[in-house]
Amino acid sequence: CISQFSPMKVPSSLAIVAAFAASSVAALDAKFYGINYDFRTSQWGGCKDFHTIAEDFNILKQVTNNVRIYGTDFECAKNILKAAHNSGLKVWLGLWSEVGTAVATDSFPSQNNNPK
Repeated sequence: CISQFSPMKVPSSLAIVAAFAASSVAALDAKFYGINYDFRTSQWGGCKDFHTIAEDFNILKQVTNNVRIYGTDFECAKNILKAAHNSGLKVWLGLWSEVGTAVATDSFPSQNNNPK
């Protein structure tokens, strides 16, 4: 089988890709003011472990100085605050609230008490 790529096409293609990548990085010359961070492992809850949060924050600190979260589940918030401190990020706390029903209660009161 003969390759469709000639020896000359591969280096020139790599040069084009490298030039594009360099221009894309140079285009991001300012950081985002803040980014929302979801610490949940699924749509309905769970919490990423500390190592995963720390890895995420080490990546995020390259593009922002601030992350916003929408919950204060105790273990999650504790891990987020520790990882943010280690990576030099500020955390903005937002509280998510639902309208209470017969099936689900509003989580705002408990979320509001967790950071105290």
